[in-house]
Amino acid sequence: MTETSGRVVASADLKEVVDDQVQQHADVVDNHHQQQYQASAEKAIANGQSDVVVNDAQVLDKMGEITKNEMNQTERFYLRKIVAKTCSDPPNLIIYSLIILFGLSSWIAVNGIYSEIPLLGYVMPEGYAIAVDMNLSLQLANIVPFMYFVFMIFKKMIQRKLKPTTTRKSTFDIVDTVSILSLFVIGIGALIGMSFLWNIPINGRSWPFLIMMFLVGVSDCTSTLLFYPFVLHFKHAYSSALLIGESLTGLIASIISIIQNSTPTPLFPFWVFCIIIAGITAISLVSYCLLRFLPYSKKELRRDVDALDEETRELIVKKRPLMTWSTVRLIFFQFLISCSENGVVVSIMPYVFAHYKHHATLLQYAITIGMIISPIASGVAYLVPFYNFFIAMFCHLIWIVGACFLTVIAFNNPNPPLKYSTAFGGFLVVVAILTKGFMSFCKTKEFLHSHQVIEKQDEMIYKKLLLESRKKTEQTQHVEEKLEQIEPISTEQQEATIVPNGEEIIDLPINQKKLTFGERLRDALTQMDLNPFRCAGFGIQIGALVATVTVKLFSDAHYFS
Repeated sequence: MTETSGRVVASADLKEVVDDQVQQHADVVDNHHQQQYQASAEKAIANGQSDVVVNDAQVLDKMGEITKNEMNQTERFYLRKIVAKTCSDPPNLIIYSLIILFGLSSWIAVNGIYSEIPLLGYVMPEGYAIAVDMNLSLQLANIVPFMYFVFMIFKKMIQRKLKPTTTRKSTFDIVDTVSILSLFVIGIGALIGMSFLWNIPINGRSWPFLIMMFLVGVSDCTSTLLFYPFVLHFKHAYSSALLIGESLTGLIASIISIIQNSTPTPLFPFWVFCIIIAGITAISLVSYCLLRFLPYSKKELRRDVDALDEETRELIVKKRPLMTWSTVRLIFFQFLISCSENGVVVSIMPYVFAHYKHHATLLQYAITIGMIISPIASGVAYLVPFYNFFIAMFCHLIWIVGACFLTVIAFNNPNPPLKYSTAFGGFLVVVAILTKGFMSFCKTKEFLHSHQVIEKQDEMIYKKLLLESRKKTEQTQHVEEKLEQIEPISTEQQEATIVPNGEEIIDLPINQKKLTFGERLRDALTQMDLNPFRCAGFGIQIGALVATVTVKLFSDAHYFS
């Protein structure tokens, strides 16, 4: 299935195409007017009406004006046609930028603090072993998104038991809104608290720092389950904006760390670094508030859901397929990409270059350029309009081969192929960069594709519901007209229908059809909130966790040394 996305067309190429089309139309119009004038002149002379034939110059001037007007109309027509064809549904740049800023808060705190490990190792009582404790705190923080995911799945069942009927009208889920705002408050508060408590040990351990690290992990890990469903309310083009912002987190954190360590002594201490990251998170909070509450942002929603009541939204969800091929593909590939990108490749990268010349420089190039190429690849994923099944599988195959190749190199330590070769080390850098780029490209493209499919499904269901509603309204009006034509029952007729001896009419029970197991299962699944983007976010979390634990086990077993 081909996904139609917006793409940028160079203004020079666009103008050249328009000019060619306009010139062809102008030549046709010019020949047409010349033939009309010649025929009219010959007819007038044949009838002896020579005064009808006017000066050739006046005729040509008039034809020039007509041709110029038609050329302008034609130019506007072809311009609109070409722009509509090549730039399908271009996003609003303001909203697009706000979503990028919103996505910056997803992992910038964790990435930033990890980039400070060389500085923390000199100060913390644990030394460089603080990285192990940080990783443990981060893994414990994954419990919160797991609990939230389970709660959101059974949220509808809980709401129905507590409040069976509701007339609430809202585009965004109130639970998600409160949760996102809470994450921002927790993240900013933890970073500010870390700036004060990071170097205060308790019983020889950095407990205050690790507690703040746990809270930072809660904020960043849970954001994956909340940010993707939020952007699903907008048009499909904005999924790429969120992923661009998420890709920029590592790059921005690294740039701040490089500036900090650009001199022999750090330009500013760790607590200032925490305040800077907290400031960036605060900018993301402001961006979210503008996207969530500003009326201007609602223009870019998939549909004006505010006009729909709760019952209509539930009907749309019920009529939506429980699991489509695009949803299965999204969850599977997000899990697989997260395993490789956030677990395997990141963990084995030091082992890949360990036995090649200038291994530290090669590792730095692979990580830094990979961070730069990641947001660029996410942007290119939106601009590239073609992405059918075969192209998708080919792109996935490239990063899978690259990740497997790097893993094989790491497993062959301490005797990898072409050991101590600078040229082969450079080749490995290229492989690592291409693998990172295609991972980001495929991740963004899968989200865009799934978002577009969901958007089309909901539009079709909504149109069907409107059609059914109109039919029911027409039927109701028809029945009311028939009832108005029926004469009212007289008093004698009403008395004649009363049951004698005061007996009551008892309604006989109607045999209800028993539901099959499949129908009961479907009914239970429809009561769950199986948001495709939330499921994909949970797959990302599980993939990173599984890969990290697996690589840790292999590392402890000395498979990489």
